[in-house]
Amino acid sequence: MRDDAGRLHDILEACELLIREIGPRLTELRSDPVIQAATQRWIEIIGEAASRPSDEVREANPDIPWGSMIGMRNVLAHGLEP
Repeated sequence: MRDDAGRLHDILEACELLIREIGPRLTELRSDPVIQAATQRWIEIIGEAASRPSDEVREANPDIPWGSMIGMRNVLAHGLEP
């Protein structure tokens, strides 16, 4: 089981991958299924990791949109409405 530091690392790593790998290809996002799949997977990783930090981490970082990250993951993973 991952601890808070590991979960926060997962969020940071997925964000960095999105910025580095997808950012320069935003114009291709609508038409390239590989870019879409990578984007979706990294957003799912962010949302999953955001759902698991301790209450202490969440309370110490109220400016982080925990609920939005989790909600977007649920939309992508389960096809739920936001």
